[in-house]
Amino acid sequence: MKFREPLKWEKHLVLPMFGLRTMEDLENEIHRYSFQNIQKMVEDIKLDIQQEENSLYTISLIKVNQLRNLPNVNITKKEELEDFYKQYSQRQEFSEIWFCKKKNHENQVFSIGRISFDTRDILQDMNTQILEQVWNTNHRDIEKYNDKYDKAYLKAKRKDWNMRYKIEDLKLPKTGEFEQQQMISQFMEAVKQIEIKREKIEQLSKFLKQLGINEFSLEYLLQEGKFLFIDWDSQNESKVIEKIFGKQYER
Repeated sequence: MKFREPLKWEKHLVLPMFGLRTMEDLENEIHRYSFQNIQKMVEDIKLDIQQEENSLYTISLIKVNQLRNLPNVNITKKEELEDFYKQYSQRQEFSEIWFCKKKNHENQVFSIGRISFDTRDILQDMNTQILEQVWNTNHRDIEKYNDKYDKAYLKAKRKDWNMRYKIEDLKLPKTGEFEQQQMISQFMEAVKQIEIKREKIEQLSKFLKQLGINEFSLEYLLQEGKFLFIDWDSQNESKVIEKIFGKQYER
């Protein structure tokens, strides 16, 4: 049986292939372990928590042949990490375990955003780009947003490139003036960075359209003045991965 990387990792490799992030950023963000080394990962996070408090660790449990509905667990303290280990350490269905770390600095905010594109020709006079952004949380909260959502959230739309966004929804819970200024600044910076990367995004869009995929989204992180695309989604990621990497292994 030939070795193959998990589908989830191959999906992450698509962004570097189109110049939308670097391999260095990807490998620095995602800390990968064989699932057999789950105890080593727990020990590494414990040590990191001791050395640097106030960070968010998102742990992902990975299956070789699965892209969606993989468990994610957020950890901020050692007690939560111990509970996680008790719950998952004896599971057999996972091939790898990953974690990502986000630093929480006092009086600083970070944002997670998603911009969705619709390239269908029938949408000439409609909004084809939708941007959503949340602060000091994770991308899952974008998907969970509703009227009862109690965190900062922004949704804006525009018809095409080089056009102004129209803000359709804005929720800023009670925060200090400094934090609100950072949120506004980060939205404007995200808009700027997306426009700067237009050429590379359009290359990805053209590739997807050749596969019959007209809708996709890019997820980004903005923290400490650094903007990064960190993931992408479409209605058929498996088709994209198969086109790029081929069928490299037998199940």
